[in-house]
Amino acid sequence: MLLFPERLLAVFGPGYSAGATTLRILAIGQLVAACFAGMPDLLGMTAHLAALRTINFISLGVLLVGLLVLVPTGGSMGAAVATSLAIAFNAAAAGWAAHRLLGLFPLATVWHGLLIRLRPARGSSGS
Repeated sequence: MLLFPERLLAVFGPGYSAGATTLRILAIGQLVAACFAGMPDLLGMTAHLAALRTINFISLGVLLVGLLVLVPTGGSMGAAVATSLAIAFNAAAAGWAAHRLLGLFPLATVWHGLLIRLRPARGSSGS
């Protein structure tokens, strides 16, 4: 969706490829959300529903304000930006709440695991 959105949208028929930029913007919002995958669900499963409800209401506010401000000037791209901002805010806020309430920080865990895999093994002489 980021590299070849015109081809993907052309599957639906002529004229759809004009929405390629909009699709790219929405895909970026989804990529940000993927960095915090499962955090809203984790809050719900661990009885932190009040925090999740607050995050969802603020995300709705971000979406509505974004739509009011960006759609009149940007049309569908403005709507895509507002949607991506709301999705990214929701994901990041849920990640922050999971860190604050549960002591989890998913990105640090992923980064730490990646660094361990990239380090050369100790004691290997190479021959």
